Amino acid sequence: MPRRSPTRCAAGASQQVGARLKHKRREAGLTLEAVSDLTAISISSLSRLERGGYQLTLEQFVALATALRCSTTELLAEHTAGGGSSGLA
Repeated sequence: MPRRSPTRCAAGASQQVGARLKHKRREAGLTLEAVSDLTAISISSLSRLERGGYQLTLEQFVALATALRCSTTELLAEHTAGGGSSGLA
C-alpha cells in the first residue's frame, strides 16, 4: 500500500477542517462577513479556508472556535461525540 506524503495528508486535513468550519458557521447562522467581523480574518481568507486552501495561525483557529461557539477539539475531531462519522471527513 503506498504511503501518503505529509503534504498530501496536510492538504486533506485542511479540507476536512475547512468543511467542519463551514458546517459550524452555517449551523450558527453566521455569514462569512459576520465571522470576519468577529475574528478579524478577511472574508476571502475565510472562504479559502472553508475550501481547504488557507492555513490558519493558532490564534486565528482559536478566534474561529470562539466565534462559532465551539471548542477547537470539536473543529479538529473526525467523528461526532456519539462516535459516528460527522459526514465531513
